[in-house]
Amino acid sequence: MTGTVSGWSNRQTWNVVLWVLNDKGLYDSFGQAYKDGVRSCQEAVEHLGFEDRITGDGYKLLDPELDYPALDDMYLEMFSCFE
Repeated sequence: MTGTVSGWSNRQTWNVVLWVLNDKGLYDSFGQAYKDGVRSCQEAVEHLGFEDRITGDGYKLLDPELDYPALDDMYLEMFSCFE
């Protein structure tokens, strides 16, 4: 399913953002990846070994449908506080 959702380019991207920012375990893991020097969302997923991980709604954290430039912007903005 594609189309703009809540300001994100598609449902997949919106859902991944929703889960990363609202699931404490995911949020802390992505923050740790940032502390480890990872500066992109896709690389963070790989760094954390989350390639096969899915959100509670069934969307993959690593998927070609995801808008990685938008995810990277979110990642850098949200996790720069972990420096």
